[in-house]
Amino acid sequence: MDTKICMNIITPETKVYSKIIQESSSLSRIYRNLSKDTGCTYMTYMLESENEIYYYTSNPDWKNELVKKELMNHCPIYHNAFLALKHKESIVTIWDAVPHRKGIEYDIKDFRSSFNIAHGIGIAISGKNHRESIVFAGGKDDEFFYEKIPSKTITYMLRSFRSEINQEKYKPPLI
Repeated sequence: MDTKICMNIITPETKVYSKIIQESSSLSRIYRNLSKDTGCTYMTYMLESENEIYYYTSNPDWKNELVKKELMNHCPIYHNAFLALKHKESIVTIWDAVPHRKGIEYDIKDFRSSFNIAHGIGIAISGKNHRESIVFAGGKDDEFFYEKIPSKTITYMLRSFRSEINQEKYKPPLI
């Protein structure tokens, strides 16, 4: 049976504020070092509250596909992680452990790989009035990329993104 996942992460009412990681001097330096040390080809951070999403990405081309075309709503990785958050405060997701069924789910996996984004690891955290996630991915030929991201890096990056959002004197542009 070809089941199609459709979550309502992005709806017509959702305001998505997007920023490219490389446009922030502090985040850009951290991402550059992470890329050099681990082969990270992709990183995102997303903070959701009510009908607003703050979305930071290292790859604006993939972001345009994932967010503007609402592929995020059909992604089994997001679906599995956010479903688990209903019962836990946080979840770590190894992308390769999440089945991508035929149809749109498998198409998303192939399409993502065409941007050299694969074998990732994601962390999702549920708060009282918000949800946040951070994702790291490597190249499509780096099958064990997810093993290269130390937990201290994840903690440091979460703090860095939170600090970046708190220091913003304006909201990043709407997508």
